[in-house]
Amino acid sequence: MKRKILRRGTATLLTVILTLASCLTTAALGTLPDKNTAVRHQVCTSLTEEAKAYYNGVYDYARLSRLDGAESTATSYEAMQGNKLFDALHTLMTDTHQFYTGYSGYKNGSLAYFWASTDTTATSDNYVMFYSDIPSGGDVQMNREHIWPKSHASFYTSGGGADLHHLRPSVASLNLAKSDHIFGDINGVFTSGYTEGTIDGEVLYYVNKDADLFECKDDVKGDVARILLYVYCRWLQPNLYSTEAAHLPAFDADDTTNNGVKVIESLDTLLQWCETDPVDEWEMRRNDLTEEVQGNRNVFIDYPELAWQLFDRELPAGMATPTHIGCPHQYSEVARTQAGCTDDGVITERCNLCGNELTHRLAALGHSDQNEDEICDRCEQPLTIPADMTKATELHDGDHVVIYHPSTKTTVNDELATISAKVRGNVCHPTPDCAVMTAEVAENEMFYLKHNDCYLTVSETVNQLSFRQTPDAGSLWKLTSAETNGQVYIDNANGKRLKIYAGKATNDYAGTTPAYRFELYTRSEHYEENGKCLLCGETMTAPLLGDTDGDDKVTITDVTTLQKYLADYEMPDSFCLRATDANGDGVVNIEDATEIQKWLASLPSNEAIGKPITNSKG
Repeated sequence: MKRKILRRGTATLLTVILTLASCLTTAALGTLPDKNTAVRHQVCTSLTEEAKAYYNGVYDYARLSRLDGAESTATSYEAMQGNKLFDALHTLMTDTHQFYTGYSGYKNGSLAYFWASTDTTATSDNYVMFYSDIPSGGDVQMNREHIWPKSHASFYTSGGGADLHHLRPSVASLNLAKSDHIFGDINGVFTSGYTEGTIDGEVLYYVNKDADLFECKDDVKGDVARILLYVYCRWLQPNLYSTEAAHLPAFDADDTTNNGVKVIESLDTLLQWCETDPVDEWEMRRNDLTEEVQGNRNVFIDYPELAWQLFDRELPAGMATPTHIGCPHQYSEVARTQAGCTDDGVITERCNLCGNELTHRLAALGHSDQNEDEICDRCEQPLTIPADMTKATELHDGDHVVIYHPSTKTTVNDELATISAKVRGNVCHPTPDCAVMTAEVAENEMFYLKHNDCYLTVSETVNQLSFRQTPDAGSLWKLTSAETNGQVYIDNANGKRLKIYAGKATNDYAGTTPAYRFELYTRSEHYEENGKCLLCGETMTAPLLGDTDGDDKVTITDVTTLQKYLADYEMPDSFCLRATDANGDGVVNIEDATEIQKWLASLPSNEAIGKPITNSKG
């Protein structure tokens, strides 16, 4: 990723100045500092002396506060471009980062070694676990938690993947529940479909797997937001609040994959979490102690207001920061828009003291089909494309195909995440979100699977699936019978097998468990509506009514072709079934041949013959 930064010589000189001003020496970096005995969850109302010393020269706060932020915040990648404040903060936090911690173990130099200082509290000699404030030791199993998931980043367990500002100790079971879900609001937003996570009777988190969201407790949300902002600026990760698979930075030496999925649901959520959970005394002290180890600070702890400046947003009225004692907000609801099936609702609250407003999202309710008629009970929208796709065990060139996973009753969408599928009586009606693919036969019984003109492909180096514009060896597939109720394995030319696991399509070596078994539902014909196939998206020219042989004109040959069809003769490839109902009575029989003959003889007949068929379904 190309970044506009200060000239290297200038940046190096500034690093020396900053280091001296902070009373740090290279020899001191990486040594174990004092324990963190500051109070957790007590709002910080002043900068420490260490924080004040860090900002000087061109990085004096007065100068930083005058720099322009984002020109566009439509995506978190666009917000990085031409952003003078972003460039300055990246250079500051990078050039003062002089010691790099190790990921594993407990020896000097490792994350866990320093956590015994940075992550302790006044009430415990053990460090506390992130998200939960549970002390380490005893029966509590600890994991090293990437707040910014490593599957969404171009680092793994070094560099950004072992940064003391970023990595935190976490209860193993909570870390497992967090997985690589996106941070977002769940409680009070969704009416159902999520679970609560409790430890010792206290609710510590919420998970909505269908929405791919994780919500931590309220008094940790600000910590999360400020860590994500740090990683975004320090490690140039563009997928903060928008998925950015096309704009990822180069991988660290120990990383090989980055799915580019966003790490928090929206910019509004990020800033709201930062505001409603202010910096506390413990977080500020941890910033001091981490500076003693690494040499750099998280600037969004010292000056959280820079987050609003970074995205050219107005700072909320009365917001509490370490340099300003904020309003003790008293919010009341002043407006509410209810959620619909596909549209989010919103609750607006206003502080009775300072007038500051907060908005809370109400998640869209989703469609409901209790009577299983494939029409939404609430909004009456059709939920499927009624194009009959029937079960098959082989593929032909041009077949539309839905890859159905009977074990979970799902198929996949554009992003290869699993979604529910409608299969009844060996017939599938795909939903509009379903990734209907098109088979393209290659050599040696291999084939390609295309969706939106892109090829389903396995990466050469990692077990990662994607749709790519240009095919390669990883785009070739073949079918192997699973010998179970017409199920098949879908094997890649690279020797890897398609698999549904944890809500995503992935690939692995030749397993035989239900995770690897699929059913194919195919349809050779297009399903056209208004000149476009709803299955593959191909733009189509509507056939002429009566043109049964597909030569774009109605002649006596079409009568003969229709008669052959009715007599079960073999039809040419150009035979057009949609054009055969010449009299429009919904039935194809000999009367349609007679209707075409009448039209050819200029006798009274269906005036639609010879004209394009509108809203045709094939």
